[in-house]
Amino acid sequence: MLKTLRDKVKKRTRHDIYVISFVSFCTFMLSAYYDLFEQFSELSRRYEHIELDELFTAIFISAISLSYFCYRRWQDVNVLSTYLEELTLISASTPLANRRALRSTLEQIDHQNNEIHSFTLISINGLNTIRNILGLVVVEHILAKLLTLFCETLTSKQLIVAWHSDQYIVHTPNPQQNDSEVIEANFIQVLKHLEQTCLVQLNVTVTQVKVDKPISEQQLIEKLERSLFND
Repeated sequence: MLKTLRDKVKKRTRHDIYVISFVSFCTFMLSAYYDLFEQFSELSRRYEHIELDELFTAIFISAISLSYFCYRRWQDVNVLSTYLEELTLISASTPLANRRALRSTLEQIDHQNNEIHSFTLISINGLNTIRNILGLVVVEHILAKLLTLFCETLTSKQLIVAWHSDQYIVHTPNPQQNDSEVIEANFIQVLKHLEQTCLVQLNVTVTQVKVDKPISEQQLIEKLERSLFND
């Protein structure tokens, strides 16, 4: 949907440029044919007592001011557009990135060369049992608490993506050798803290896939799930 809107905006922009260029050319030809500036000059001399000759300067300054006004509004639209685009990358149920953000990350990897990226799949076991016993509201509260604490352990370069209600993917650019173990240890530590405060028992399974070349979303998920089941 977003790509379709961008294509439409590009087409409308080209169309507007063509229209403006055509109108400007026609205005120049009509002005050259009827000598409009000369007529305006004679008219301004005839009515100089009402300062008609200063009208051209006022119009010129107004045009520059309006151009600056349009430029400022264009900047505002860009800021709002960037903000709305960022909102589309956030999951509706959790304050985390969604699948669109993962897709955007994979597209950025396509334009990078000789860089290694790791994707760590975190699968939480036991949420369905809690949901059946205590209800959906309790599960949402537990997840919100769990993800808030876990996000504090991530670095600024790492991105966590909500894949399913009980599965999350952590993207790490230029990973270290033990990044997967560190992520798993941090998540288990958060789970232990959650067990003491919320009195719930959850288990976690973590697997990692490293990527050094362009890969599609489907291929990445297949690799992660295959690695998860093999573990």
